[in-house]
Amino acid sequence: MTRDVFEVVMRYLRYSLYLFMLMVLALGLLIFSYALYMKYSSTGTDCNNLSHEEIKSTIKGFHDDFPQVFTMSGFRMQGNYEYLDGPSGDFILQVFETDSGYYRAEITCDGGVDVDPWHYER
Repeated sequence: MTRDVFEVVMRYLRYSLYLFMLMVLALGLLIFSYALYMKYSSTGTDCNNLSHEEIKSTIKGFHDDFPQVFTMSGFRMQGNYEYLDGPSGDFILQVFETDSGYYRAEITCDGGVDVDPWHYER
């Protein structure tokens, strides 16, 4: 009788181990597919025809979401934007000045914005 119970418990543990290994494999495949998606997902293309007003409104939208990054008072764009073809999408670099300093905005064609402080040489 105890031998039968021992065999049942061992069989249960073996199948539990198989199930655990299958779940770890599934999680690994999920992480791998997400990494591939992030590497090859596109941020859009052909946004090189944005006007200065559209770029300014995009930067203002970023400021509305994150007002602690910079102030909008004294906003002035510094020159024309630079349009770059990236491997996972195109984006625009625009240097601008506010009363709180110089910044560079990276605007993706799908509307994503990243603003960083910038040392601007005239």
